[in-house]
Order: sequence, then structure tokens, then C-alpha cells
Amino acid sequence: NKCAQEPDGRQYGSCVWGAIKPFVQDHVSIELDKVQYRNFDAKFDGYLARLERLMEYTKWDGNEYWAHYEEYLADGLHAIDDDMVGDSPQYTQFGVPDITAVYYVRFVSLHIAVRAATYS
Repeated sequence: NKCAQEPDGRQYGSCVWGAIKPFVQDHVSIELDKVQYRNFDAKFDGYLARLERLMEYTKWDGNEYWAHYEEYLADGLHAIDDDMVGDSPQYTQFGVPDITAVYYVRFVSLHIAVRAATYS
């Protein structure tokens, strides 16, 4: 152990940290990427589930209540759009992890579709 030769406790701690730091950084980075991946996936799946529920509820069955369905659909799309606008900074802030770029493309694609449906 090269650190055992350090007489001062502070230097010993620095020596040990210097020896293990690359391993800690690699492991922590991998674990944080996994957490970020699960977070982005859950968020994206949540949007898809909300859209699926909205589409299922607002299927027109040919009855006279179309105005109610249309209003409910518009309100639901606006709510999803508002939530996506609120979530967008987690993809665009300076210093976000590199893995964010992969999810940003998915997020923007879905958000464009939601916006197109909302305002068409």
C-alpha cells in the first residue's frame, strides 16, 4: 500500500481518495445513468399512458355528445402539453448528463405530436 508511507493523516486520506477516486467515479456515473434512464423512461411512459387514456375515453361512438368529447379531448391535450412544457428544462439545462440527449429526441418528438394535436 503506497499510502501507508504517508505520515500525516490528511495526506493519507488524500492518497487513499486519489487511489480509489477513478473507480468510484465510474461506478457512481453508471448508477446515476441507470437512475436517469429509469426516470426518463417512467416520465415518457406516463405521457403515453395519459394520451392512451385520453384517446380511449374520447373515441366518438356516433352519438350526439360529440361536443363533450371534443372539449374533454382539448382540455386533456392542453394539460399534457402544459406538463411537457414544465418538464422540458430537465432536458435542456446546462450541465445535464450526456444520456439526456437520447431522451430529449424522444421527448421533443412526442411533444411536437401533442402540440400538433392540441392546436389542430
